[in-house]
Amino acid sequence: METDEYGTRPMKEEFLVTIAGPATHLFIFMIAWFIQQYDILPEQTIMMIYQYNTVILCGNLLPIWPLDGARLIQLGCDLFLSHYRAHVVTICTSFIVITACLLIVYQIGAMSFSLLLLMIFLFWENRLEWKRRYYKWWRFLWSRHCQHHVPSRVKTIQVEPSMRLLDIFYHFRRHSRYVISYHDPQVYQSYQLSEADCLDAFFEQKRYRESIREIA
Repeated sequence: METDEYGTRPMKEEFLVTIAGPATHLFIFMIAWFIQQYDILPEQTIMMIYQYNTVILCGNLLPIWPLDGARLIQLGCDLFLSHYRAHVVTICTSFIVITACLLIVYQIGAMSFSLLLLMIFLFWENRLEWKRRYYKWWRFLWSRHCQHHVPSRVKTIQVEPSMRLLDIFYHFRRHSRYVISYHDPQVYQSYQLSEADCLDAFFEQKRYRESIREIA
């Protein structure tokens, strides 16, 4: 099963891939418990397995990009927010958690050089992810245009006639495809365009700055 970081795969598939990491650690706990019951390894070794596995599991579930915890946060945000906003919220949350972790570790006097390097690496990764947010959003829109994965749920977006295509695309969520509707007071009529029509006008016809009224 394959997934990527551009929101181009089904959310259910990406969720299964994401939770596979934490599920592996639960499997390790089960193996360690089985070994403990039959005294195959010394008790000290079993306790060390429990300790290391717990630390890795809890660390991986922190909402810091690119850890699995942050990917789960983004999938949760994708249910309620547009894909672009979900990604922004995820990265902002990640920055906040990294800063909070640094402050907590410093306050309790547990700062070490290796931990500091890890935090610097995570901060740098999030900085790069923030710079890539528009690129990932464009990949998401291009995938929808190419019909790589079209959700079955259909929703209607009510917009103003003067709204540009680019502004409408900011409302797209991963789990829905859209019908764009607007009422034109100049002619007292309502119009509807499909998501595919709008994406085609944007990518194929190069009508970047036109409003939905002009596209219709």
